[in-house]
Amino acid sequence: LYQNSPRREQAWILLGLNCGYGNSDLSRLRVSDVQGEWLDVPRGKTGEDRKAWLFPESRKLLTHFAAERPADELLFLTKDGLPLVSNDGKRDAVASSFKKLKASCGCVRHGVGFYALRHVFETVAGETSDQVAVNYVMGHSDNSMAAVYREGISDERVKKVCSAVRDWFLAGKP
Repeated sequence: LYQNSPRREQAWILLGLNCGYGNSDLSRLRVSDVQGEWLDVPRGKTGEDRKAWLFPESRKLLTHFAAERPADELLFLTKDGLPLVSNDGKRDAVASSFKKLKASCGCVRHGVGFYALRHVFETVAGETSDQVAVNYVMGHSDNSMAAVYREGISDERVKKVCSAVRDWFLAGKP
């Protein structure tokens, strides 16, 4: 699926796997958010802090798209110049494009859309046994007492969980 997708969809797939990004996360991503090896963007749905180390493959594609757009604008737009996902949820260019891509590759599975990549990130990254770092990358809220005392998550821990997903992906296990 990944190898057969056009560059824009490749970037989306990588962000789904690399950062646990969903459709709306892609739609909110701004050119100015692409800064070197890291995406440090709060989760739009919850406002929770989140940070992800970008795979080299992700960086390459994001840098390509960022170079084509003004810094203060959305990184990805529809062909009509609109955000990928509308505020009312009636337009979701990520979902429709991913559905067409799956069909063209013969990978149709009912009920499995782009958001499944977020589930894959959670599942594979969870194998690192650092659920706190996985939750941070995903932008999950943590209302535990440990979270009250936790002062932060190191970049090394974040990179470790993201790297584990990259290793899994490059091993051809998907």
